[in-house]
Amino acid sequence: MGKIYDHHWQATEVPIFPYESLPSTLREVLDERSSTPKDDAIGASLLEAVSSLASSGLAVYEKPEGGTAPLNSFGILLASSGAGKSFHHGPLTEAISQWCTKASEQIPATQHQQQAAHRVWRKRVMKIEKDIQQCLADGEATDEIEALLAKTLGQEPLPAVTPALLQEDASMQAVLRDLEHWPVSGWIVDEGMVALNMLRSKDFPTLANLFGGKIVRHSRVGESRKEIKGYLTTLFMVQPGLFKTFYKKRGQELKAGGLDARFLYHIVADNWIGSENPEKSKLAARTRNTTAA
Repeated sequence: MGKIYDHHWQATEVPIFPYESLPSTLREVLDERSSTPKDDAIGASLLEAVSSLASSGLAVYEKPEGGTAPLNSFGILLASSGAGKSFHHGPLTEAISQWCTKASEQIPATQHQQQAAHRVWRKRVMKIEKDIQQCLADGEATDEIEALLAKTLGQEPLPAVTPALLQEDASMQAVLRDLEHWPVSGWIVDEGMVALNMLRSKDFPTLANLFGGKIVRHSRVGESRKEIKGYLTTLFMVQPGLFKTFYKKRGQELKAGGLDARFLYHIVADNWIGSENPEKSKLAARTRNTTAA
């Protein structure tokens, strides 16, 4: 238990966020942005999601029961309006947003290279096809040259793709489409209710499979079925009342799809909001840092 102060600056005993449970590096980042339980909870949820996104495509962890699983995180932050969800979301995802912007700026040059490579590839295919036509006209076998054509067709240069490392106003279909071309993505949004309301019943088990690192088989109209093995991190930041209504309607679907058991819920207590004493916040931060050290 720790002391915070109500609107009249009277000491009140309330539970505090377990700040000390964060790894040292993340705790240092959180120190730069927070000296209150409210901001600890919001900042910690974002730091977990961002660190998960940064590492999920590079490493896996060994499960106690055997086998491996992705280093991803599926989270829901429950915090009332005015808690500061958007205030922390922008700065703590800024580095990833900047990386995405730089990657997008490089796409035009990459597209020109791809277009040039594709034209050369197409000429190569046309030449092989002409050789096959000549063989057929001469009554010669085409087995070897058909094998060469098959190999060449499999080498078609693919279009340049902008990495969708951060999803925003997305649907499950859009996320899967991006994971086809870029295997790592984060669905980290401060308006999480919009994302949750867009999920269909069949999307819940799909998300659960992505959490476990399983291959997802996905098909769209006019296209063949594709197998997708992606690394997805989620953090939906939602007002508790809205999430309660959502869960009342669709909680059974969350449970049946296996997704409910995989979500890590970060909770911001209402009595943390608007109850900080700004005069004492710096002192509290210094005291906390000394204790952590």
